[in-house]
Amino acid sequence: QVTKGTLVLSRDYLSFVVDGEDPLGEGGPAAAAEPDAHGRSVDAAVAAYQRALLPKPLSFRYAVRDITSAEHRRYQLRQIGLEVFALGARAAFFNLASPKTRDRVARSIRKLNPPRFRRTPTKPAHTAVALDALTTKWKERHMSNFDYLMAVNRLAGRSFNDISQYPVFPWVIADYESEELDLADAASYRDLRYPIAA
Repeated sequence: QVTKGTLVLSRDYLSFVVDGEDPLGEGGPAAAAEPDAHGRSVDAAVAAYQRALLPKPLSFRYAVRDITSAEHRRYQLRQIGLEVFALGARAAFFNLASPKTRDRVARSIRKLNPPRFRRTPTKPAHTAVALDALTTKWKERHMSNFDYLMAVNRLAGRSFNDISQYPVFPWVIADYESEELDLADAASYRDLRYPIAA
């Protein structure tokens, strides 16, 4: 769900205020006449009822000290997305006006120097080096298969916050019939030379 709003970055907080919502949280969206899906005018009471049925997008804020990463993303095939991660497994995906605006916001967050902030590679050469380091850790069994695949997906710009770029995981198992899976039997695995369902 795309929610329009204003992104505000101060020394202490990164805040997102949903359009039409009272930033102090006292009011909420104003009930006013608005067009329906067919462009016809809907009175305020009907519009308020329709809004009550839908999930409410909420304004939020992250303390700068809790921000752990700000990563460049694509949004609708344009380099205008920024995904901000914070402590507590929180993440927000922002669609900004231009690549220049996205870069300026990311740079501004980095300049605030959050204590737990991890820089992430934005250039292909740096991404290749980071991927090589991850692969080495995985080969040496310092990280699980799941953690490795999650890290590779994240380096590739995939996100749980954008359905068109959702993380991918390989389908490797072929045996769904056996009570117990024999990992030593090659027949338990899908032939990876062929695409899925071939």
